[in-house]
Amino acid sequence: AQCAPLRGAAEISAAPNGMLYVEGEAQTDENDRVLVPDVTGMSVASANRLLRSCGLILRVEGSGVAVSQSPAAHTRVTPTTTVTVAFEPP
Repeated sequence: AQCAPLRGAAEISAAPNGMLYVEGEAQTDENDRVLVPDVTGMSVASANRLLRSCGLILRVEGSGVAVSQSPAAHTRVTPTTTVTVAFEPP
């Protein structure tokens, strides 16, 4: 559940829930696009941290855990694209 690959050095850390988070600069493809990570099941804070590490912007709808997102995971988008994520109570 991360944007990939990263350019340069990356810092990878494990959270208490077992998810891996990557900090670094997102690598763009030949068209300057980044891969949207899957944030399903994450909290608002975790989703925001992951999307920011990919150069993307989070738009929050609701609260709780992420249940859906647009654009979809694994879609290539331009950096600074806003990813709208719907959150619901666990």
